[in-house]
Amino acid sequence: MAGIKVMSAGAVKSMVAALGAEFERESGNKLDLNFGTAGSLRERIKNGEADLVILSESAIAELVKLGLLIPETVTDLGRTVTCVVVREGAPEPDISTPEAFTQAC
Repeated sequence: MAGIKVMSAGAVKSMVAALGAEFERESGNKLDLNFGTAGSLRERIKNGEADLVILSESAIAELVKLGLLIPETVTDLGRTVTCVVVREGAPEPDISTPEAFTQAC
């Protein structure tokens, strides 16, 4: 039974944990799951601590550019959507730019 060290963004923790449990049952391999922000995991990935990396497209691209990941192994697993909801009757905030969004928050 092989151990696989996984570094993943915390935002997808529940999905990775669920899929990971299924993978362990089916393959007999044990996963060592590690969650955090891309920034907090970057040094560990640079130190060679990861066998599998699950991060945003931009974080993966940066690690490929640094020569830390093999470009041919990059695979899209999914997409996330972020929404903004405004309470009924509240004024609609200006979120047309990152700066305007920051001000609205």
